[in-house]
Amino acid sequence: MVVNGNGFERLYVGKLIADPKVSTFGEKQYSKTRFTVRYGEGKQDIIDVETVFELADRCKELKKFDPVIVVGTLVNWTNKEGKKRWFLNAELVAADVTVIYRAAQNSGISSAAVGFPEAEGFTELEDDKLPFD
Repeated sequence: MVVNGNGFERLYVGKLIADPKVSTFGEKQYSKTRFTVRYGEGKQDIIDVETVFELADRCKELKKFDPVIVVGTLVNWTNKEGKKRWFLNAELVAADVTVIYRAAQNSGISSAAVGFPEAEGFTELEDDKLPFD
């Protein structure tokens, strides 16, 4: 799905079609992450996405087929063959909670710290004892 904003602002909802490509740029080796999102059923329903700096660091844990919501600005450039190409300069990338959990595990952060507390200490209630209707 794609939602048009003002001018070239867009919001895409879809899935990655491949693992992201991670690189660095500049003297300080800033992070850059590129990936492609399929947002529809048609052949042309894909958009290349580029992220930089801290957002790029957070997108490194994305994997092929991960569902994402991407917000940014469309940018175009002309390739060597003279063909105009478009990509989304992302300002926000929101992923499924499993991606957040996987990133936490890979960073050595406990699951409770990212909103996945252990199930110990909880008691299952019968439907008639629930505190709401």
